[in-house]
Amino acid sequence: MVDQAKVLRQLAKNTKKGVLHNTLNLPPCRIVAITSGKGGVGKTNLTVNLALALKDYGKRVLIFDADWGLANVDVVMGVIPPLTLTHVVRGEKSFKDIIVYEHGIGLIAGSSGVEEFLNLPEWQLENFLRELQQLEGMGDFIFIDTGAGISHQVLGFVLAATDIILVTTPEPSAITDAYALLKVIASKNREARVRLVVNRALNPGEARQVLKKLKLVTKEFLSMELLDLGYIVEDPRISRAVKAQEPFLYVYPRSPASLCLQKVADRLLLASGDDLPQHRDNLKGFFQRMLSLFH
Repeated sequence: MVDQAKVLRQLAKNTKKGVLHNTLNLPPCRIVAITSGKGGVGKTNLTVNLALALKDYGKRVLIFDADWGLANVDVVMGVIPPLTLTHVVRGEKSFKDIIVYEHGIGLIAGSSGVEEFLNLPEWQLENFLRELQQLEGMGDFIFIDTGAGISHQVLGFVLAATDIILVTTPEPSAITDAYALLKVIASKNREARVRLVVNRALNPGEARQVLKKLKLVTKEFLSMELLDLGYIVEDPRISRAVKAQEPFLYVYPRSPASLCLQKVADRLLLASGDDLPQHRDNLKGFFQRMLSLFH
């Protein structure tokens, strides 16, 4: 059996040398990893509703569900994907075959396909990367809904993304776990663009306190700047929408949580406007960085 680490190292070298440079001509888009230090902070719900907010601004958004342990983007969206990334990895289907559209946004269900992708031999990895050509021009934003925590798989997605949105709640355990994730990110890349969203805040003051605390310790002890993307207030309508398997932004568009979410979307759009060209990317670059991180 070929050593997988050796295969990934060689493929990473090939991509750096430009072996695949001309085979994947995807236009630049914004690849955003949405992650959290612990589960249960509303990360996936934020991902879906933020995608919808950007879609309402005329942006094309794809969601890649990379939490293959507890994948539930489909649940929040109220859809049942018949096909997942596994079918693409195994060469059974194309990317266009597996994308499910709901509310005007696309979903690529990850399932266990991501894990299988990392265990492919070199020739299949190259075929998979070439398959990404099918996604050319299909998204202005691609959201990667990662798992929670600091596992190797989660960090691969987080560190490979153009931007990182870190979601926490005001609970002490969530803040502690968010900081633990920030420590690992800083140890790998102090220049990483991490934007914080405080979810389920009782009021704006509580959200500001969480942000202030995390910004302070991140700057003092990690020498990294944590950026403010906003907050979502605690709102009972969110749980009602989740139970109904409907995005709260559409069911309760004038609710406090929806108004907060609109501000988060506004900030993300403004942030994308002031970025330098090198901070725009495509899926080729994203997966190439993933490969180099996993070698």
